[in-house]
Amino acid sequence: MKNLLVISLLLSVSSVNAQTPPTQREQIIQQTNEQLNNYFNACAYDMHRIFTHYNKKTSTTEKWQFCNKNNIKIMRITSSLKRKDGVSTEHSTEIYYIKNNKLIYAKEAIVEYYKEGKSIWNCEYYTKNGKILATMSLGHGKTESDDWQPEEIFTMYKNRLQQAQKVFGGEFKEIIDN
Repeated sequence: MKNLLVISLLLSVSSVNAQTPPTQREQIIQQTNEQLNNYFNACAYDMHRIFTHYNKKTSTTEKWQFCNKNNIKIMRITSSLKRKDGVSTEHSTEIYYIKNNKLIYAKEAIVEYYKEGKSIWNCEYYTKNGKILATMSLGHGKTESDDWQPEEIFTMYKNRLQQAQKVFGGEFKEIIDN
């Protein structure tokens, strides 16, 4: 009888927790994910460019893609870094979701292939009013470091916008200026 009482008490507590309304943070994350998925799937990238950079030890190929509709922009950059020594190859992706000229979501993903296997890491950044609202990370990477500064995503974003302006002209100038 005592076990039955404990079980019923646990079930009632978990049903109360299940009915708790989402916090504002959770609502923003859910809305951002829904908007991004809908927009990302419907997006035909308006512009894209592919660049390859070489040096003595590596070659890097970057593919830049942009979509711009209804005050919503997606900037997606995929990179492939090949080391000439053949030890490893790294593939990375950066995605920036911009709404009304404000960064609201960013994602970094890195997959590094070695002779013995691969290493996977990614981090999603949810932002509001120029501040990080939440981050979600998977795998082993820079988020595990004590020196990790999640706010660096804003610097990365600003640098990529400046690079994009040089490559594509003034289409993204209004974002840089805001």
